[in-house]
Amino acid sequence: MRVLTLMRSGRSDASAHRLLRAVLACLIVFVALVAVAWTALTVLEWATPGVVLGLFIGGVLAIVAIVSLARLLRSVASGRL
Repeated sequence: MRVLTLMRSGRSDASAHRLLRAVLACLIVFVALVAVAWTALTVLEWATPGVVLGLFIGGVLAIVAIVSLARLLRSVASGRL
């Protein structure tokens, strides 16, 4: 959260940008893992409703975080923040 507040105030440095890009990459990998787990559980017919719901909610929350971080990084890079 400290990195985000520094970026919003305009006092961030290159390490903050790199850190947020790394967080963005981790979230993208998480979404890929959710998709693989969903596929594997469905193919093996082990997908109970609770597991599927958890995977779906986790994936949607990660996608929301990816979009918001990408928009933040784009607005900081263009100087419109």
